[in-house]
Amino acid sequence: MENAIKNLMSSNIVSVTSEQTVQEAAALMEQNDIGAIPVIENGQLRGIITDRDITLRATAKNQQGDCPIGQCMSSEIVSADASMDVHQAAQLMAEKQVRRLPVTENGQTVGMLSIGDLAQQNIYRNEAGDALSNISVPQALRQAAQQGNAQAAQQQNAQMAQQQNTQMAQQQNTQMNNQQNNQGMQ
Repeated sequence: MENAIKNLMSSNIVSVTSEQTVQEAAALMEQNDIGAIPVIENGQLRGIITDRDITLRATAKNQQGDCPIGQCMSSEIVSADASMDVHQAAQLMAEKQVRRLPVTENGQTVGMLSIGDLAQQNIYRNEAGDALSNISVPQALRQAAQQGNAQAAQQQNAQMAQQQNTQMAQQQNTQMNNQQNNQGMQ
């Protein structure tokens, strides 16, 4: 299958166990220039540890580097089969709001697929963009839209737009003041 994710995924994966430490996972991320590592126990995918997990579940909670990965990992596993179509994988990423998917084949983890893998291929850039757009939508807004609460979603969109407009106006005022100050000095 030409559009299967196994043709795009990274196949040299690094994995950890839940007993290893957060510091070990972070060091592996740095060494391999990656942001997520599958957690494998007895050959089976048990979770994933991401840079975000380390930040929010360890560092923000004042955990030390020797904290076991099992305490910080994401155990709700979102994975894809190696034969899955790229378009389906992008849709899955968007629905589940994940940027990286462990890829399995016959019950074994054989690779990782990231939004970046999709974006590097011209023919999948739209899918990557759509997935990233959906991933970036705040959870509250997604829930309101899913519950059919269009009015609440519109209100949140309007609030976000108003905040952005206010920030832009403040930046423009600052720029104008800076320009006036610079002209006054000349």
